[in-house]
Amino acid sequence: GVGRNISYDLGLEGSRARREWLVRYLKLPYTIRPILTVRMPVFNLTDEEARVLADGIAANWRDPRIDTLGDFVSGPREVEAGRRLFEAGGCMSCHQVGSKGGYVGPSFTSGATVREQFRRGWLVRWLENGHAIKPDVLEPRYAFTRDEAQALTAYLMTITPDAPGSPR
Repeated sequence: GVGRNISYDLGLEGSRARREWLVRYLKLPYTIRPILTVRMPVFNLTDEEARVLADGIAANWRDPRIDTLGDFVSGPREVEAGRRLFEAGGCMSCHQVGSKGGYVGPSFTSGATVREQFRRGWLVRWLENGHAIKPDVLEPRYAFTRDEAQALTAYLMTITPDAPGSPR
């Protein structure tokens, strides 16, 4: 129910992050937003402790209204529409893909790709209105429609640091 300007309200973390990524991140946190000087501490959790925490977060800190937003079919047409939105929106001004892009927002490939880290429903909700989730976020208010948010999510899920068609 609370968060600060450098952290998310963990009350939605089960809807935001994939459980497998949570386990890895809890074991060995890494820099998600390089511009911030405050970092997640390393707690030296055992494998079992990281799994128990990730299981609890994944099972209990959820919003089913967000989770169901990830239930959409996407194909090449949606991915291409999302790529066009990504480029038109100037996303690389703040976000990095591989070694290219900005420095303000989280990287889409450093530490983990979007597909590895995020759940689709959370990305759709964030892209529709990230300020409803985190009012003080620096993310511009694009006000994407549901279809646009789903297309952009479909595209983000395909990004790898070296994939053909990744932003240049």
